[in-house]
Amino acid sequence: MSDGQKLLLILILLYGFDCLVWIGRRTVLFSSAWMNRRRAGFAADFFGNSSGSVAILNPLPFLEPNYLAHWPPVSISPEGVCSLAVEAFPGGDAGGAAETLGFEAIAKSGTDGKRLLLNGARFAMCGSEEEARAIAGLVRRLGAAPKHERENIIRAELAAQFNRTRAVRMLRIITPRANALRRAGTALFAFLYVAAPVASYFYGVANLVIPAGIVMFLAAWSIGACYYRADRALHPARVSDRIANLVNMCICAPAAIRAADFLTLRSMNRFHPVLLADLLLGEDGLAFAQIVVRNLKYPGRRDTCDPVAAAIVRWQRDLQLEACAEFVEKRHQISVEELLVQPQWDGGSAAYCPRCLAQYPAAGECMDCPGTELIPFKTAQETEAIHES
Repeated sequence: MSDGQKLLLILILLYGFDCLVWIGRRTVLFSSAWMNRRRAGFAADFFGNSSGSVAILNPLPFLEPNYLAHWPPVSISPEGVCSLAVEAFPGGDAGGAAETLGFEAIAKSGTDGKRLLLNGARFAMCGSEEEARAIAGLVRRLGAAPKHERENIIRAELAAQFNRTRAVRMLRIITPRANALRRAGTALFAFLYVAAPVASYFYGVANLVIPAGIVMFLAAWSIGACYYRADRALHPARVSDRIANLVNMCICAPAAIRAADFLTLRSMNRFHPVLLADLLLGEDGLAFAQIVVRNLKYPGRRDTCDPVAAAIVRWQRDLQLEACAEFVEKRHQISVEELLVQPQWDGGSAAYCPRCLAQYPAAGECMDCPGTELIPFKTAQETEAIHES
């Protein structure tokens, strides 16, 4: 392997590393596909462990940017806060040891980066610093409010996450900034991986390595400066992530190609995943909402015996289900009953899982969704009538 080929391989590996993104168990990735059509990806769709998975973003920088959305890492009710999250995505949070605090027992709430701190101790790990600050602020407001007002505060917070007008306005602000960074990143991509290798083939690596390196780093620093200004205008409080991304781009020039993703990935996670799916996935947004509603309507078994924790999680799950159902009915004129219609009968199964839609020859419990009871199929005649209608 020649020196030029080794150098190109190093640049490819560096760029490939920046195409990776961590997907937590409570995170969904709205990514740009090869055919310029976004899709929703969950941690269960990628290779990972019990904490999450590593997803590979489309390496072509000229496609539409990517976005992340997070399900809250805690459950909150008028009674208190529980460290168990509501299960809404496939392969989501399976539970574990539950920590519960009533609002009367919470003296202070704060954050340490992405960590949510209650009474000075780590309570949960959030998807972003912004999410951690938002939850800490909500806990403070609930703790200071009378008990009879807490439900209205929680409902108002959830309604803000479904504010479609605000989300559309935010996308309109982000899009031109992301497009400018994407064009600059595409130009740097073409220079590094097309123009420079072709030129080095004709003129030699030794004659071009210094000029090409100067152009590469000047372009990266310029893109980094544009990213810094755009991110500071959009997210003034997101200081640590912004500085880390800027340093990454200045030290490792290929990272600047992904500047648009650095800007957009966490820019919309203040909004509800179902709302983002409606805005970003088009016709597939309804299918995404159906997945969320099924997971909320038919939760799996949780490994906790604390009745207080179970009550808080159940209250939050019912609230989320109500909000999602109301949004779907308003946007698509479809009721929850129509959304949860049984799958196409395979002609031989006797029951199906209402959560993952797997079909089984007999009633019982789903093998892939512990704690979820199978639902018997209606008669073949009823089933065919439903699908024909």
